[in-house]
Amino acid sequence: MLIGRETIRAYILGSYCIKPNIKVFFILTLIMTFTDLNFTSLFLAKNFEELTIYLAREFGPMLCQNIMLSYLALYGGAPASLSYLAVITIFHWTSPILPVLNWLAEGAIGILTPIFCLMFIMRKHEIQVNNAKREPFRKSDGVLWTLTSLFSIGLIWFVVGVFPIMPSVVATGSMEPLIYPGDVILLRQIRSEEQIRGLDVGDIIQFKRDEVLITHRITEIEEDDLRNLTFHTKGDNNSVGDSRVVSANDIRGIYSKVIPKIGYPALMLKGSPQTQLEDIEF
Repeated sequence: MLIGRETIRAYILGSYCIKPNIKVFFILTLIMTFTDLNFTSLFLAKNFEELTIYLAREFGPMLCQNIMLSYLALYGGAPASLSYLAVITIFHWTSPILPVLNWLAEGAIGILTPIFCLMFIMRKHEIQVNNAKREPFRKSDGVLWTLTSLFSIGLIWFVVGVFPIMPSVVATGSMEPLIYPGDVILLRQIRSEEQIRGLDVGDIIQFKRDEVLITHRITEIEEDDLRNLTFHTKGDNNSVGDSRVVSANDIRGIYSKVIPKIGYPALMLKGSPQTQLEDIEF
């Protein structure tokens, strides 16, 4: 299968990219990427976080690998791209034990490895084609690619909540005039019981109710005989409090800061919400 795929890749690139043709190069690369993807995982993604994980763990590494393979096939034919794939495939076949990585490490390795390999090969190819004097790899090129890659990966990690602070787009006006629809709020993540017990009346929290994320202010805190805490909440712009109390396990984070209006593109892409709002009072 690998030999057939890379032979087809090399034939198309050799036939239609005799002169540099970026359009053909990237169209073929995208087609090859889509044929490698597991679309079942994509269709099972229920929310933005799961979609982001899918893009970081599967689509990103697969796209970077196929860009690398297309470049090798364009200038070295099928043997060049097969040589790169052979090293990876044989390693997986012959290694008795492979570490189980989380999606962050898996995505980072899958994206950065082909990027750095491609940088090295492109530099060497440029020197060879131009018959230029061999010189050390320019540090500025490596630094630029490295910073771009790290920034992209860091942005993904920030969005899905790897860091203590995470962003969230607000879709309703229940917290006006402090927070308006389309604003992005920064939340300090709740990761310990100590943080839960540090909450007080007046704090603004984000919690999950069914599949809905709600950001409201704490109006009352109750503790039962087993020292379990529950929280009564209310939106500043709502006339009554929320009918259901919030348990500690439902709280995602504490409001820290608001960035006005930059979340509008996300709301536009998401479209009209399909959420049932019977339990939200105004």
